[in-house]
Amino acid sequence: FEALDLLSASQVAQLAAQSGALNNADLIRLVFDRLDGDNALQDVGEFLTALLRTSQALDINPVVRDIMMNRAFAILSLHFEDFESHDWVSWFTVKLVSLLPSLTAEMLQRVTSYTDCDAYHVIVGALSSVFEQMTSLRQQELTPVLLGYLKQRRASGSTCSTNSSNLSTYLWACFGKFSIYVDYEDLRGLIEGFGSFEALDLLSASQVAQLAAQSGALNNADLIRLVFDRLDGDNALQDVGEFLTALLRTSQVCSRFGHQSCGERHHDESGLRHPQPPF
Repeated sequence: FEALDLLSASQVAQLAAQSGALNNADLIRLVFDRLDGDNALQDVGEFLTALLRTSQALDINPVVRDIMMNRAFAILSLHFEDFESHDWVSWFTVKLVSLLPSLTAEMLQRVTSYTDCDAYHVIVGALSSVFEQMTSLRQQELTPVLLGYLKQRRASGSTCSTNSSNLSTYLWACFGKFSIYVDYEDLRGLIEGFGSFEALDLLSASQVAQLAAQSGALNNADLIRLVFDRLDGDNALQDVGEFLTALLRTSQVCSRFGHQSCGERHHDESGLRHPQPPF
């Protein structure tokens, strides 16, 4: 690493990939010391792009990845104010994708403070693409930031809807895979028509329980079959257990405060609600 100053950003990426720097905190700090110069934004972008070319499945130590994300974000965030649509796409769906599992809630808060709705949807999609690589704690930490952004947009009279009338598409655009951590009542408050059964596949078992209790599914054979079709997947035992436990909690609330507190809704003869465009 003695000749780092003489190498281009692309060459530094090749050196990092071949030298073991992606698993060595001290070496990766040297790499970013080299990149953090007069042309830092361009060099970091070139470095990350070249790194992806060396291997589409980069094996980066989580501690090293955190360092890389912190250093890259410190450089990148200085330019958010000047970002255009293509910049959000380029950085968050390509250049940063291998580092996104290390994005913190504080970083996401800063990102969303500069995004319009189109850029927000790009960010949600990018984060959802690495959802399984994040820890459960990180997933849960990021979700309130997404929810807060949408609530703020709604309060200001600006919506982040999509052109689709499909409820699942709306929910995916708003939260992606993070929807399972959003409180059911928040989802209902943000998305009109959310009480329908179109988006079952994007709900957690607990959210499905709340929907079942409030939609009349407990008195409708067709709807309850849809519920169990959703639960009967790869994690069926866990999901059914979570569903029944959440259903008991919902039932206790309903019995304490009366049937109407369960949010009974009007249905047509099929028992299905017709979704309305959200927001």
